[in-house]
Amino acid sequence: MDEPALHQEVIEGLDGWAAGLGPTLAAAWGALRARLRLDAPPGYFLHPLALPVLQLPVWVAAGPAPAPPARVRAAVDSAAAGYLGVRVLDDLLDEQVAEGPATWMLAQALLARHHALAGQVAADCPAWHELSGRRWAAFAEAMAREATLSPEQALDPALFHLLLQRSGPLVLPPAALLLPAAPALLGPLCALVDDLAHSHQLFTDAVDAEKDLRHGNRSHVLDRMGAAQGPAAVRRRLYLEGGLDQVFDEAVALVGSARAHARAAGLTAAEGWLDRRLRTMEEVRRQAFARLFHLLIDKLSPDH
Repeated sequence: MDEPALHQEVIEGLDGWAAGLGPTLAAAWGALRARLRLDAPPGYFLHPLALPVLQLPVWVAAGPAPAPPARVRAAVDSAAAGYLGVRVLDDLLDEQVAEGPATWMLAQALLARHHALAGQVAADCPAWHELSGRRWAAFAEAMAREATLSPEQALDPALFHLLLQRSGPLVLPPAALLLPAAPALLGPLCALVDDLAHSHQLFTDAVDAEKDLRHGNRSHVLDRMGAAQGPAAVRRRLYLEGGLDQVFDEAVALVGSARAHARAAGLTAAEGWLDRRLRTMEEVRRQAFARLFHLLIDKLSPDH
């Protein structure tokens, strides 16, 4: 699969779709496109630490559910639209990105495009429509719960698992290809997506731990490290007691689990991406510890 070419086709497809919107939503699309730098190298969906949004339908079509290129492309376009719609909502609720009501409505239009395309791929498959309803309901609950968290509420494992359902709809476009052809493989496909989302969130929390501490942000990793006891306690557990390494190791192990699920689902095309993911994670881990080492040296130098 030529990932850069696919990425470019997807962005061009989104631009073509946006050209048919009204002027208010079209302007909101232009603003979002610029803010996310969608086609800046290597491409928004091809960042080394991005989830395999575009790749998942391609993996399914290359394995257990061969499909004509038009159906595969519809599934890929659905995945991109759904992911961007969720990204808009997440930014508005979590990051308080203030872009006005038009951006909320753009998110709705993107999600409608996602559902229309995926539903077209799945055709009259009742199992897909039932899965879609469950995954989007769990997504909505996760987003609502996160938006209403109180400062005193700990991000314990049960709550963390619930919040991870924000990534649940990612499975829907590849499942639209898979379910009509190989329904028995839905379990491994869902487990693959859930493991990758879990690994992604753990790894992101670990990489952002110092930034989150400085800005007073919350995360499951910080709460695990004793955020209620203050930044000094968190830093001790992260850097001196092996907490950061433990989280990194868990994130890596989840990629290994995702690989097992990919093989169970017959997604052999995923192997190369998973290998690249692990190499990137190890490089980011090395860089994170190098930055930490230099920070400690700087603080211990006689000039400070």
